[in-house]
Amino acid sequence: MTDVRERIEQQRNALERLVQRIPGFRGYREREGRREADRVVRDWGVQRLETLISHLHDATKQAPLEQMDTWQELVNQVEKLRNELRHSDRGHAGFFDEVKWDDPALLHALHERDAALVERIDATVDAGTGGAPLDELRAEIRQISEALRGREHAILGLQEA
Repeated sequence: MTDVRERIEQQRNALERLVQRIPGFRGYREREGRREADRVVRDWGVQRLETLISHLHDATKQAPLEQMDTWQELVNQVEKLRNELRHSDRGHAGFFDEVKWDDPALLHALHERDAALVERIDATVDAGTGGAPLDELRAEIRQISEALRGREHAILGLQEA
C-alpha cells in the first residue's frame, strides 16, 4: 500500500505550501495531514471488511442448514471487527486527551502499524471472497482483532507502537 501521507503531501497546492511557512501553522497542517492519512487508511480497511461481510452473507444463505450458525458467527465476528476499526482511537491526540502523541517517530510507527493491519485485512478479504476454508478465515479474523487491540494498547502507552 502506497504511503497515504506522502500522497496527501503531494496533493497540496501552491497556497497551502505558502501558508505552510507561517510560524506555528506548519505543525497544525502536519497534524491535519496525519489525521487525514489515518482516516483514509482506516476507512479503506472498513470498506474491505464490508466487502467480506457482504460475501459472507451470500455464503450464509447458500450454506447447509447445519453450518448456518458457524457462518453467522463468522459474520458477527467480522462485523464486530469492522465496528472496532471504524470507531477505534485516532492516531493523534486532541487538545484534551490524557495521552499525548506528539513524537513524530511514534506517530510514524503507529501509521505503519495501521497500514500493515489494513494490508492484512485486504489479504484476508481476498482470501475470504476467493473461497478460503472457514476455519482459516475465522483464525485470521481473530488474529486481526488481536492486532487491533494491540494498536489500542499502543495508543494508551501500554506497549510500544
